[in-house]
Amino acid sequence: MDKLIQLCTRSIIQLVNGNMELSGQYKELALHEYDNHKNVFRVEDQCTSANKEKII
Repeated sequence: MDKLIQLCTRSIIQLVNGNMELSGQYKELALHEYDNHKNVFRVEDQCTSANKEKII
């Protein structure tokens, strides 16, 4: 997630500085990172509370 925030921040900074091309590149990298991140899920989110207690 830190990488996603870093890429978004770089994109905004480049946009403010007027470098539209580099801003777009950072935006595309951020969107790619977001797509990779949203497909990851935690096992804890998929278990019921009873199963969590058994695992612990």
